Amino acid sequence: MVPRKDIILVVFLTLLGFAAVPFSNLPYMDAHIVFALEGIFLSLFVAATVFLRSLRRGFMVTFASMLTVAYLSLLHILLFPRYDPVAPVSYFAVAFFSFFISLFVAYRHYTSRKPLYQVYEAHKPALAAVFVTFLVVSFVLSFQDILYQFGLLMMAGVALSYLTFLFIFAPMVRIDKWFGRTEELDDREKRTYNFVKKYGKTKDVYPFFASWLGAAVADIENYIDSLEAKGYMGHNFFSFQNLCYWFLTSISFAMGVTASGRSLGDYVFPFLLFVTGIGLIGPQTFFQRLFRRSLGLFMLLASLVYFYMAGTGIFRIAAVSALLAVVSIYFAYRDDETVSIVFASFFVGALYVMGRSAYLPFFIRTPMPWVITLVTMMVLLHHLYVKEQFY
Repeated sequence: MVPRKDIILVVFLTLLGFAAVPFSNLPYMDAHIVFALEGIFLSLFVAATVFLRSLRRGFMVTFASMLTVAYLSLLHILLFPRYDPVAPVSYFAVAFFSFFISLFVAYRHYTSRKPLYQVYEAHKPALAAVFVTFLVVSFVLSFQDILYQFGLLMMAGVALSYLTFLFIFAPMVRIDKWFGRTEELDDREKRTYNFVKKYGKTKDVYPFFASWLGAAVADIENYIDSLEAKGYMGHNFFSFQNLCYWFLTSISFAMGVTASGRSLGDYVFPFLLFVTGIGLIGPQTFFQRLFRRSLGLFMLLASLVYFYMAGTGIFRIAAVSALLAVVSIYFAYRDDETVSIVFASFFVGALYVMGRSAYLPFFIRTPMPWVITLVTMMVLLHHLYVKEQFY
């Protein structure tokens, strides 16, 4: 069992980072800079996923970097009330610095299969040298008039990167091991998995499975949903424990809202209703299938009503996005993982258009939705065929 203090620490510092954003410098920055930051984090997530061969681990490394920048932005507005156009460049430098430190340790930890503390002890001198070098360089830069804020923010960012690494990333690695154990199958799920491999999972074989397992037919549906959600049946993008679902959908929608010039806070609640409802329609490890899908449909319709009241443009894109997600879930249930990934990727790309349609006209001239779609497709296909080979 993962230590309770690790879960409490990660949840507390994560909520603190989210709460810091509205009071930080980020809401007042130029939309193009925020948009570039979001694009950088999307690119870093892809790189971490490829290196670590896991969506969840790629998210952990990127998330630690995101929280570092959130804390730094709050510190920026507290230390320097006067805006300096050069200072926000430090956000990009700190994002890369925090990312590569966590990625290096994570890669060593998962490839060597050594405990995290042993990896940290083995590389502590090298890590200390890197931190001290960046601190000294940042201190020297702060003596330049034009780079005064940049240098001091870099110093603060390097220190925050180290603290985030110790108090966010390290506990998340321990929680990751616990996630792996929670995705192990119980006896009935194992037997259902073997039956599905032999006879398929069409509804006409459910009574046969139920008779052999001594369970109700409805229980067979739940076992299969659990296998889907845990990734044993292939593609599981819409499963709630798949942190990639939350990261890609949130950052795609946020990039669209940022590009439209609107505040993300105006659409957080309906967006959460939207993605949660779609997730409940898909396979999960909790609730009966009928109840879960009914609840998901209700939440999805509630979000669509909100979007309809906000404007016809965003409503139309939301309806199309929901349709893409449902089609992806349908093909995932039919074991057509590649086809499901294609529709799931277009769904994520459509969320950018949905966010941008919150304020701007429906017609847009930007390749960004196609870029997000392509990136999502590459990540999901990589994850489908690699299957976390470090285990």
